Amino acid sequence: MLRDRPAAGEGEWHPSRLVLLGMEPNEPEPEYGYILPEDAAAGPSEARRIVRFVWKPDGGTARRLIVHGALWNTLVMVFRTKTLLGVVRGLAAEIYRSFERLLPAIGAHAEAEVMEAVYQKLPPLNFLKGLLEALPQARRVALFVLSVRGVFWSDCGLPRNVQSALMKTGYQPPDYETEQNPPAHVARQPIFSKLVRKTQ
Repeated sequence: MLRDRPAAGEGEWHPSRLVLLGMEPNEPEPEYGYILPEDAAAGPSEARRIVRFVWKPDGGTARRLIVHGALWNTLVMVFRTKTLLGVVRGLAAEIYRSFERLLPAIGAHAEAEVMEAVYQKLPPLNFLKGLLEALPQARRVALFVLSVRGVFWSDCGLPRNVQSALMKTGYQPPDYETEQNPPAHVARQPIFSKLVRKTQ
């Protein structure tokens, strides 16, 4: 779908680019991440270079970001696998080398054992902070954001966002109700713990 946008030039999909989709905010949401593009005055269909990321700002900061053209960070990305691997190799070399050890083991008898050994020794890495936020400074890969409008989007990481999304989309499960003792498989999912099918 994105490749067919008539206003998007060929340069927007250059193989060396990572392109994030950014939603145009309709309110200053402090629980979301924000992307500040390089040129807030560019057309809505143009991919713009990312200046910086702001994660969960307070309400006042969120309002100021929106005034300056910031977008909600969906973490939905368009990229070529080779490009992303190059980012990992440049900014998280230890992790890249660890995964290189897996290549000879894929399809082999010891694949599971090698994979377990590699994962046990992997250092922790936050994808957003450890990779994406470092790219505008490192300039190793061109990191762009493409503004998206006219599409409903919600970060469903919070129960209130799930409830809000259900209301905005008009979805009302007819035979769900609140139960004191939901089934175990539902109780393990706190976001949906209040939406439990009635038992007869």
